[in-house]
Amino acid sequence: MISFNSATTPARNRIFGFKFGDFFIEICRVLKKFADNDIDNALIIYVVANAAMQDVVESGRHAQDLSDSELIRLLSARGVNISTVANTTGIDRATARRKLKKLEELGFLMRKEDGTFILNPGFAANNSDVDSLLEAQWVALRKLIKDLIKYGVISE
Repeated sequence: MISFNSATTPARNRIFGFKFGDFFIEICRVLKKFADNDIDNALIIYVVANAAMQDVVESGRHAQDLSDSELIRLLSARGVNISTVANTTGIDRATARRKLKKLEELGFLMRKEDGTFILNPGFAANNSDVDSLLEAQWVALRKLIKDLIKYGVISE
């Protein structure tokens, strides 16, 4: 089990901030590459995905061994509207609307009948870039944890 060392010091806080910054930059770089070279697109995709995943986690279904089709069905249940995207990302509403439409045209998202957006099930199911993105995130997270242990910010 990993835990933060109980004696937080200014030095540990600085190291955490620095190493978390490295992690954040790497995640943004990977996401930008994945999302049509636009970090705002990446944020929007994450907002849509996280809203759907929140329902899956809260239901306890995340712990089950789900087939891809079951997971896609669960992730397609909860759509996100333009206001939620704008409020969550800080992107103004008109820009959020344009970017959502662009992401729909690119095949990342799909608009439901109620006007909300979900991850496009076909895109997620048939795109090896999704697997590459997830692997890159795991690599970055492992590096962050390793560095935080190395500098004494957290311990095993």
